[in-house]
Amino acid sequence: MCTDRYKYFFNHGIRDRIELYDRQEDSAEKHNLIGDPELQEETRSMPLALYRWFEGTGGMQVLLKETIKYRFGDFKHQNDY
Repeated sequence: MCTDRYKYFFNHGIRDRIELYDRQEDSAEKHNLIGDPELQEETRSMPLALYRWFEGTGGMQVLLKETIKYRFGDFKHQNDY
């Protein structure tokens, strides 16, 4: 989810990770600002905006794609293909 200034990520998986980056000051996305007390408004509003976007675009379903071949470098899952 992006605004003109901020980029918000919610990475769902074994370890959920939430990230917030300042697109103007940190275009390389090296400094996660999710815990910055000055950005409480963005931290609260962006997850709801992301949820509403998923809901409005039909993105609440998880789509799976058939895996055709082993991905180079994916040693952890190489026997799953």
